[in-house]
Amino acid sequence: MIEVKNALMEKTVKVFHEDKEQMAYGAPHNYQFKNAGSGEFLGDLKFQKGGIKDVGINGVTNEVLLAIVLERLNYFQAGDYACDENQQAINRINEALLWLKKRTLDRELRGVEGTNRK
Repeated sequence: MIEVKNALMEKTVKVFHEDKEQMAYGAPHNYQFKNAGSGEFLGDLKFQKGGIKDVGINGVTNEVLLAIVLERLNYFQAGDYACDENQQAINRINEALLWLKKRTLDRELRGVEGTNRK
């Protein structure tokens, strides 16, 4: 397993993903989370591996994960924890989702959406 290094999370959560030799389609698909202090297993995340038309739904997409974070930040913004930083993050996540939607639309126009074809 490869540990994801990021100074923002190093004191709270350790994140790991499969070794490069086990990756498919050029990116990790399986992540594990552990408490950085105790090493306690906190959970895992399985991303979609392969095109949905080719292999069916077998994990979450980048869009799903971003939508979850977006919803959570919107809850903070609607309550006592609203702040400019949350709003900026919300704006950028919405922008990221728009770019990913554009990618999907472009793939649909080329007839390759849901497949592993470029």
